[in-house]
Amino acid sequence: MGNEELKMRKVQSVRNTVRSMSAGGSGSNSKNVENKRAAAQKTPETKVSMPKDDTAVQKRISLARDPNTPANILLQLATDDYSGVRRALAENPSLPLNVQVTLAKDIIKLVRRTLARNQNLFTETMRILASDHDEIVRICIATNNKTPAKVLSLIKYNESYAISKALQENENAPAELRESAEKCVQAFLADNKIIKDVIMQMPK
Repeated sequence: MGNEELKMRKVQSVRNTVRSMSAGGSGSNSKNVENKRAAAQKTPETKVSMPKDDTAVQKRISLARDPNTPANILLQLATDDYSGVRRALAENPSLPLNVQVTLAKDIIKLVRRTLARNQNLFTETMRILASDHDEIVRICIATNNKTPAKVLSLIKYNESYAISKALQENENAPAELRESAEKCVQAFLADNKIIKDVIMQMPK
């Protein structure tokens, strides 16, 4: 075998090696890209937003507000993942007791506040809301003209001006409770000039 032929074989061998490495590298890069894409698709989103115009959500909100929606559907909606559906449900005047109790224990205070304004609540539901840790929920129950005297009596009349004022003006409250609440209102006004000034500036 001549020197020229040996030289040509070496050149060809080097070329084949380069081609092999190049092909292997390209495949490896392609595989890496695919792996990254697959990993990205498997990564869960940290925040999931619920668009207000979402058709499915709007349908559930409509069902939640409809007083003719069957009770079993209302109960399902009481644990809907979207709080907007549960808040709409809290406005429904035809809620069964079990649905009301579920909403009264909702983790979202806006749902409970909305429910506390509902004019068609069972006494048991009102009892739960009257002891809610959120003051505005208690204020809503205190101002609700359907809240019976026995439930109003559960609310601490001297914890804030707003609570005292609500109980003072609720005609369902027992006379003794209204009188005590009125004294608290006067005391809050005497101690807090800011509240007094706001009240004095309000239109009669």
